[in-house]
Amino acid sequence: MTQIEVDDLLEKKLGGMLEPLELCDSSGQVVGRYVPDAVYRKKLYDSFVIPYSEEEMERRRSETGGCSLEEIWQRLGQK
Repeated sequence: MTQIEVDDLLEKKLGGMLEPLELCDSSGQVVGRYVPDAVYRKKLYDSFVIPYSEEEMERRRSETGGCSLEEIWQRLGQK
């Protein structure tokens, strides 16, 4: 992602924003959209879906067995 440095005036204008907004040129044409970082992160994290129920995750956590990473490497022929 490309980054640009904002000047102090724009930083002050954007700093208090709590919801997305459109950035327009002097003729009113939309040139882009701005989403505050907190809003972006919330939307991003809210979009994740955990495909397992709490019960299934607890069952998997309580399982014993498996093998060590060293054993896996040995089976794969690595040292």
